[in-house]
Amino acid sequence: MQKWVDAYKIWDYTNALTYFKKSYEICPEAGTQENLYLTYLSLWDWYFSKVNYTSAIEYYKKALDLQSNSYEALFNIGSSYNNLSDYENALIYYKKALDVTFDATRIKEVNTSITNVQGYINSAKAYEDSRKAALDAQQKRQDIIDLRNKKQETAKKELSNAISRMYKNKLTSYNTVDEFMWEDYLTREQASKFFVLFSKNILKKTATTDVLVSLNDLKKADITLQPYISEAVQLWLFKWVKWKFLPFDKLTQAQTLAVIIRSLDWKKDETSKIWYSEYYDMANSYWILVDLWFDISSLDTTSIKRKEVALLLYRLVNNKIVK
Repeated sequence: MQKWVDAYKIWDYTNALTYFKKSYEICPEAGTQENLYLTYLSLWDWYFSKVNYTSAIEYYKKALDLQSNSYEALFNIGSSYNNLSDYENALIYYKKALDVTFDATRIKEVNTSITNVQGYINSAKAYEDSRKAALDAQQKRQDIIDLRNKKQETAKKELSNAISRMYKNKLTSYNTVDEFMWEDYLTREQASKFFVLFSKNILKKTATTDVLVSLNDLKKADITLQPYISEAVQLWLFKWVKWKFLPFDKLTQAQTLAVIIRSLDWKKDETSKIWYSEYYDMANSYWILVDLWFDISSLDTTSIKRKEVALLLYRLVNNKIVK
């Protein structure tokens, strides 16, 4: 037992523990739980000073097994967990320490530690909530980007299919999206070719040759498109204004929907305040306006693009409106 005393005095706590256990085995009455308890506390001090908080906790818990209501053991275990940033366990042991003391100084000490740890927990939670919110926002942005890319890919594929079908039915001489100049606006003379060939090649219609309309500006149109302008009038697809076809004017979205519905032999009432409203409603009922963002309030002032006409004609067939 003397070796334990000598080792303990010179802070050789590891050997002190070894000597204590040997002495206890030889002569149990020579050692006391108090001596063992002090050894464990001293080992905690030593490991704590070496910043080895895990080992410090191990020996203080051993001390706690000997004296379960030890404020010093409970408080210092809490401090060790605090230094390991394990604030949940630190809070548990600080609260246990508070329960076993009535000393005002210790109560103040442990309450201060509880307040600090609770602050760390709240800060950590706030940080985690903020991080999670940032990750959620980032994921939502990525989901939107992925959805947009997917929709763009689907739209591009649909447009490619639409142009291929137009090419197959001789509505255009272009067979690729880029060649088709898909973002260009469509003039009335260009549109006359599209819709005449659509009516003849797909709807199997024949122009009424007994309809003779003398258009004052026909000869001003592209010479290769003049026959289509005449047939567009004979098929009752296009209207004219004061005997003028206005071949170079851009075709509007409203005029496009009117031509499409007329090609299906549906002549709608054009005397209402919004003359094209019935054409719009019918086109909508055919589900051919999906994702084209046609605003009914501005259809008559918004020029239509070549890609939009290609998609409208493609959907008429794809949605089985026409065979």
